Amino acid sequence: MAVTPGPIATGILFLGSPRPLANALAFAAAFLLVYAGLAAFVLVVAGAADEPLVDQPTKNRITPVIGLLLLAVALLVWLRGRGRPPHRPRWLDRVEDASPREALGLGVALAVLNPNIPILLAGLATIAAADVSSAGEFWGAVLLLAASQLGLTGPILWYAAQPAAARGLGRVKDWLARYERLVDLGVLVVLGALFTLSGLSGS
Repeated sequence: MAVTPGPIATGILFLGSPRPLANALAFAAAFLLVYAGLAAFVLVVAGAADEPLVDQPTKNRITPVIGLLLLAVALLVWLRGRGRPPHRPRWLDRVEDASPREALGLGVALAVLNPNIPILLAGLATIAAADVSSAGEFWGAVLLLAASQLGLTGPILWYAAQPAAARGLGRVKDWLARYERLVDLGVLVVLGALFTLSGLSGS
């Protein structure tokens, strides 16, 4: 997972704006641009290196570090929200009148600040370390990027196929916005634990 509930809720919120598809597509495109740039950088560096960018021993050392980093982020999320009741972030209300350009800018900012970027980088490092051709690395990165975009493109496709679905998407948006911290916390803890255990076990 490379997109947290907050950005997903924001993308759904754009579908209720005066320019729903233009805003939602611009917002999703920003994430794709940032993540595609990261993927291109990792694969180019890996392709230019004489030795594998990440060998198995190095991968076994990096993986638990990423897991511990995710657990540390989870701890920060928990400490910041401790004692606070679930609430809808005020900034979500500000995007309802945004233009596609503003949606693109907000998307770039949220993509760069997304706490799940270490997960994306770990996946890209695994692809770069795999014993496959350059074409295999390319398609592996494409599949990883496509998976990372599902949370944003899924609601857009649903809305485009059935505009009346906006009501149902609105309920999903409100739930994600209200419980964003709890969902983020659960995802970070589960993935952090998995990365840590996987690295320590050498798998």
